[in-house]
Amino acid sequence: MKMTLSNVHIEFLLQLGRGDSLEYDKSQTMVDLFMEQALRTPDAVAVVDRESRLTYRELNEQSSALAHWLLLEEGVRPNDFVVVMMPRVKEFVVAVFGIWKAGAAYVPIDLEYPEERRRFIADDCEAKLILSTENWPSQELDSTSSMEEINLSKPSCLAYMIYTSGSTGQPKGVMIGQDGLLNYVHSTIKINGITATDRVSAYRSFSFDSHIEEFFPSLAAGATVYIIPEESRKDVSAIESFLNDHGITVAYFTTSLAVLLYKSCSLPVRFVGAVGEKLSGVISGANNGVKLLNTYGPTECTDHISTFWLEDSRKYENIPIGRPLHNG
Repeated sequence: MKMTLSNVHIEFLLQLGRGDSLEYDKSQTMVDLFMEQALRTPDAVAVVDRESRLTYRELNEQSSALAHWLLLEEGVRPNDFVVVMMPRVKEFVVAVFGIWKAGAAYVPIDLEYPEERRRFIADDCEAKLILSTENWPSQELDSTSSMEEINLSKPSCLAYMIYTSGSTGQPKGVMIGQDGLLNYVHSTIKINGITATDRVSAYRSFSFDSHIEEFFPSLAAGATVYIIPEESRKDVSAIESFLNDHGITVAYFTTSLAVLLYKSCSLPVRFVGAVGEKLSGVISGANNGVKLLNTYGPTECTDHISTFWLEDSRKYENIPIGRPLHNG
């Protein structure tokens, strides 16, 4: 007997593939959210690396100073691409917000990439400038007290371009706009429950789009981001110690590492987010009530497009990728 779907059934299936509606001010950008937060909690710590930390006020002032330097000294213009090629330091975040405040977009390049790949990306995106520790304008950023705030970012501006390997192995640039990033940030804050009391670890490579989830919803919500040092990223026990030493409440990892940490380590967090591979072989809540968040999505869709919270003490044959983000 031939089965047919009614219009009601079709609409129900289509609705499952849509994200819930979420209202917010679409005239803003991520920079607006951050600057508003800096006004609310100027002395709260925004980002911490192995050497020191920046408050929201300091991050706001230094990124404005950098934006002025980019515009006046380097001739950066809206929608220009600026390559950021830096180690895992707090200045990476200053660079991103400074580039955005100048109306431009950032292109992260991993320092461990082969020279040929780094050169290809910089040439392909026609980078206006390569920001690195070698040409970092420390003197200009040290004198920020009299620096006028600036924000040239608009929803129509590009936010960043991430290079993937591409189906042929040739690096391929994926451009994401400020409007898409803004929706992602609002949706992630709501779904993940990020608040100003959270301490969020930053494990992922800055050259992959998954670092977006660690930094920007956190900074829009007033949380503190703790950058895991490079030498600790390849050592499970070092990661476990880092999370506990800093009282981390939210942590995101590649799927395989998330499973390994979840199964074998004592974790202080309220949840672990996993992305990159199929999630399997875990039971949520088995690690002292720590929850698991499964996410899925390609670089073209602003990090990920769907999320699924695993139910406590339930064993899954196949773990779903979940529902779309809001407005998806």
